[in-house]
Parts: sequence; structure tokens; C-alpha cells
Amino acid sequence: MSENIFKPSIFNPLAEYFEEIAENENTNFKVFTDAKYDIDEMFQKDEVNNLYLEFGNDLLNKDLEGLVSIKQAILMGMIMSLNPPWLRLLKKGRSDFFAEIKEYEHGTQIMQIFNESKLINNDLNAMYWWAYVESYFKNDNWSKRKIGIDGEYMSYNFEINKLNTLKINKKPELTSVDNTSAGYDLISYRKDSSGNIFKIFIESKFNSQNQEAFYISRNEANKAMELKDNYYIYLWTHIDQNEPLVINTSYLEKNLPIDQGASTWKEAFVIFK
Repeated sequence: MSENIFKPSIFNPLAEYFEEIAENENTNFKVFTDAKYDIDEMFQKDEVNNLYLEFGNDLLNKDLEGLVSIKQAILMGMIMSLNPPWLRLLKKGRSDFFAEIKEYEHGTQIMQIFNESKLINNDLNAMYWWAYVESYFKNDNWSKRKIGIDGEYMSYNFEINKLNTLKINKKPELTSVDNTSAGYDLISYRKDSSGNIFKIFIESKFNSQNQEAFYISRNEANKAMELKDNYYIYLWTHIDQNEPLVINTSYLEKNLPIDQGASTWKEAFVIFK
């Protein structure tokens, strides 16, 4: 197998095969590739066949089935199965990954796969994909993280509409996938009384039990104290909610725990009253 198998000529036949078996589960891999790719110059047929022979259905990440496109699930499966040398870059989030992957050999081809898999988009599929990466590196509970994505996506769409209403010609920035340690999920914008545009920073929370309460990490709380009046928690309690409950830093300050002696808190449960 060649040094770089993350290139379109190998990735695309694998993705197309798994798209095919979604329609016809009896499709044989070798028969499919022999029939569809009968010109050796189109791709490294032996490498594609050997890759499938070695890893088989593990190339389709099962945790992401139904949440992302088949192409995106195949890419995740390949990454987890093959542990490429650039895997560590994904830990930093999307922005740093795209900035640094260019420095790697074959980086252009790797970027092409990510772009063609629509992982540069800000849609729900891409958010699930990048959140899974974050969950993998932090060893978080993926079921819980999925719920958080729903809140982030609702906040993102709410802010798109809010900016249109305020006639601010900007789009919110989805920092939850671009920088996993930022301490907030979105950057959006508002106008002051003089018409000057300024940034606000939004952390999204989704309580699937329909309770007006949420967990906040120490990193998020520190960021809230740093950004003061420009930091907000958007709390969602059900999927059909039109707008979030908005919690400001002043409320957080009054309801966060206090470090005691040598003990410091890492996560707090805040009830919104």
C-alpha cells in the first residue's frame, strides 16, 4: 500500500461502493470496482482492493451513520482505521487543521477530499463530523455530545435570522468546530446606539429533559468572566423552540460555585430561574 492513501483516486471508489450498497446491499466490492473502474490509470485499483480486504466495513464509521453523508462516514472510518500522521491536527479544530495540513506531503490531495466531502460547510452534517472528532480526542460521551450539537445548530440558525433582522451584513462564525478550546460556540454581532458593530460570544446549551438548567465547564466560565457583557449562554430546552433563553454573565457570576482552599471546581450545574 502506498504512503499516501488519502487521495481522491483511492477514496472516491470506496465512497461510491458504500453509496451503492446503501441502495443494493448485495453488491460485491470486487465486482463493483472491476465493472466501474476498468481503466487502471483512473486509480490505484490494487490499493483500493487491498484497503477494503484489510478493513472491510470498518471503513464506514458506524457511530456517524444517519448523521453524516456516506462520504463523510467513510472518511472518518479511514482515519480511525489507518491512523494517518496528520491525525493529531484534527484535535485542534477545523481552522487549524486546514491551515496546517497544507504543510504535509500530499496535503493538497487531503484537503481536496475534505472539501469534496463538504466538511468545510457549516451544515448539521459537518458539525456532527467535527464534533465526533472532538469527542474522540477528549474521550467524551458521544451520545451526550450529539445533543449539544443540536443546540449549537439551533443557535447558529437563530443568529443568522437575528443578524438579518438587525440588518447586519455578517454571518455568525461557528467556533465550536473551528476551535474546540475557545470557550464559546459562536461569534455573532450586534450594533450599539451609534450604529457601530461589535462582537458577541455565545455558548449553546441544550437540555434534552426540558429543564431550564445546564452544565458549564470551568473553561467556559473563565471565558465568560473575561468577555463580561459580550458573552451569553443560549439555553434550548426543546427542538421546536423558536428562540433561546438567554443567560448573561451577571447571572452566571451570581450562580457559579466558589473554589474552597486547595479545591477547584471543574464543572457546575446552573439552574436558570
